[in-house]
Amino acid sequence: MKSLTKSDVWLLRHGKTTGPAALNGQTDACVAPQTQTQITQVLARQNLPYRQVISSPLSRCLDLATRLTDDDKVMIQPDWKEMNFGDFDGVPFEQIPPERWAELEKFWENPVQYPLTGAETLAAFYQRVSACWTRFTGDLQTDTLVVTHGGVIRMILAQVLNLDWRNPALFTRLNIANQSLTHLEVVTGEYDFVTVKSVGVQLAK
Repeated sequence: MKSLTKSDVWLLRHGKTTGPAALNGQTDACVAPQTQTQITQVLARQNLPYRQVISSPLSRCLDLATRLTDDDKVMIQPDWKEMNFGDFDGVPFEQIPPERWAELEKFWENPVQYPLTGAETLAAFYQRVSACWTRFTGDLQTDTLVVTHGGVIRMILAQVLNLDWRNPALFTRLNIANQSLTHLEVVTGEYDFVTVKSVGVQLAK
C-alpha cells in the first residue's frame, strides 16, 4: 500500500497588470515592479512553509516567482499559462471595434457555444490545466506555491470540486482577484483527496 503524503498547495494569482484593461490571456503583460515588491513583502510576513515554487512562464507570474525564491529553483510549467483569447488577446477593450463587441459578449454568456475567433476553446483549456494538475499531484511530495492565473485557478477548482467547467459562472461569479491566494490540502496515497481550505483570499497591503 502506498504511504499517505499530505501537502499544502497555494495557488497565487499574479498582481494587476499595467496598461489599459484587456483580456490578457497569453499576451505577456507586465506587473509594475512596485506591485511585485509589495506582494513579495506581504507573503514574507505570512511565512508560508512552501518548499518549492512553480510558475507560469508568462512574466507577470515568473517575475514574481523569481522574487520569492532563487531564480534557479523556480520550476516553469507552460501548461499553467492563461487561456489564449485569440483575436481579442491583449487588445485593449477601448480598441475593440464596435461591430466585434457582440462576439465578446456572446463568449461571456456561453464560452463553450461561442468561442472567440482564433482562441483556445474552453474544453482545450480545461483539458490542458486538469491534465497538468493530475500530473502535478501524482508527483507531489512537498508544500508548494504555484504562481499562475485566474483562469487556471478556476479550472483547477472545477476539477477538484467536480464542478461543471462549462459553467460561465466560474468566470463571472467566482472572484479570484489579483494577488490572491487559494489554499488546497492534497493527500496522496492509495487514493488521492483534495480539500479546499480557502479560495481567492486577497493579500493585505
